[in-house]
Amino acid sequence: MNYKILLSTFAALALIGCGSSNDNDSTDDGASNPTTTPTNQIVRGKVIDDYVKGATVCSDVNGDGKKDEGDKPCVATDETGTFVLSGNKRGVSFNFNFSFIATGGVNVGTGEPFLGVFTAPKISEKALASGSMVVNSLTTMIQTIVITTGKSSEEAEKSVKTSLKIDTSVELTTFDAINVLEKGTDKKEKEKAKLVLAQQTKVQVIVDIASAAVYSASSSSNKTAVSMEVFTQVATLIESGKDIGSKENIKTVINKSAEKIFKDEKNKDELIKTVEKSAEVVAAKAEESAKVAEENIQNVDLNVENGMSVITAANKVVTVVTKTVITVVHKYV
Repeated sequence: MNYKILLSTFAALALIGCGSSNDNDSTDDGASNPTTTPTNQIVRGKVIDDYVKGATVCSDVNGDGKKDEGDKPCVATDETGTFVLSGNKRGVSFNFNFSFIATGGVNVGTGEPFLGVFTAPKISEKALASGSMVVNSLTTMIQTIVITTGKSSEEAEKSVKTSLKIDTSVELTTFDAINVLEKGTDKKEKEKAKLVLAQQTKVQVIVDIASAAVYSASSSSNKTAVSMEVFTQVATLIESGKDIGSKENIKTVINKSAEKIFKDEKNKDELIKTVEKSAEVVAAKAEESAKVAEENIQNVDLNVENGMSVITAANKVVTVVTKTVITVVHKYV
């Protein structure tokens, strides 16, 4: 599939709707965290929106899905979005029983800053055995369900796979769909990769656009907190067996997220009403963008020379649509 044609398709959709790099050195010495356990185990991971360079990946010590002062140690992703977790990296000991949180960085494909937050459950036995893991929108959904329901990460992953109709044999915490599409040779695995990438992108498109609808209502909004709350509301849909891609459900996600984010603001009623007024239009844009992204990835020729070009195109559309969403919301501010 021709990347330029695909990107043009996304761009056309958006227009219709409109009517620093770091290396893998540790970013903290982790000395104040006595609970980590030294080990010789090494795990390589990827932060994937597109791949995200310069993101900070930390042990989420208390497992709350938030970047707290005590979340140490941390490492940074390199130019390819890769990070390395080691039990003894220049004296830093990672405890692989902790979950993980990734923030900051720059989307390699679009050059846009990554403003949200990704999380991942504690490393599974399979990940330890393979020495690899991923941190993306699907692992975030898994960890969000763990936090909000108390389910095990295995149970949460099963919920995500069932809701998004992903093959049960896929280990979502280790499966790099982009890499499989780019370098894989097994046709069945590449078919699985297309479905995983389609759902991964669909979730991210919805979260990004819904988040923009909320944080645009107030200049003091914490974008990371908004992203986390939107993930929580989407996780609720997954747990209840509802379609996360429908306009009405996305509208619910936007409105409930606004209620949670602005509940302590003095002008909370005004802010919530602002979001509610724009929610119908924004939800329609999110539904359409997610559907096109999902369908285009599913229809990619298995011989596509660069799997990342597909998700890059989707992310570029999100960038355009997000700017449109901000404009829409500001009409009601």
